[in-house]
Amino acid sequence: MSKIRTLVTTITTMTSFGAIFTLIMSSVYYWSAPKIELNKQQVTRSLLRDLMQGITSDNDPIKNAYQSPPIQELGMKNPQMIYPVFLKKKPHAVIFSICAPDGYGGPIYAMLAVDYEGKVLGIRVLSHKETPGLGDYIDGQHGAFSYQWLRQFRKKQFSLDSNKEWAVKKDGGVFTYMTGATISPRALIKAVSKALEYYVKHRNKFYPKEKK
Repeated sequence: MSKIRTLVTTITTMTSFGAIFTLIMSSVYYWSAPKIELNKQQVTRSLLRDLMQGITSDNDPIKNAYQSPPIQELGMKNPQMIYPVFLKKKPHAVIFSICAPDGYGGPIYAMLAVDYEGKVLGIRVLSHKETPGLGDYIDGQHGAFSYQWLRQFRKKQFSLDSNKEWAVKKDGGVFTYMTGATISPRALIKAVSKALEYYVKHRNKFYPKEKK
């Protein structure tokens, strides 16, 4: 009987501790969730400002953001957020995610800002698995060449006439590259050009009615 009483006491104690721990964790989440969400929004807002390169707007892209189903032409396999930008109540620019699935080390994820006409305003590589000191120059954060390489996309616009330009110089295009590391830049250049081509063909889909 003593052993049974001890077992019951142990189970009761463990259950009580579990309930208390769950209550504590729930309380921590309840109080921290708003702060986490606010920090997330601040990071996103900073990234959007960086991508917009000072372009004028009179709306809050985060407020007007909406979730889009996966868009194959953008390389995305999961739903993503799209951030339309308005000026004087008219579509002005848009920011969305793209993926180059065939990078040297794996998929390359980036965010792309495009003005209404389809010119690149900015691009930021968010994640990649490229070789440090070699292929990682595509992210614009590894020295002057890396920074300038990513800036080559600015003001570029896709058209059937300019299709051949969307390649590294080695392949007859206009983009510089680092010798021995062309797979990843090729992949990202291709992904951006496909995204721009899709945007031009389906421009109006990117701009739902502005939220008030």
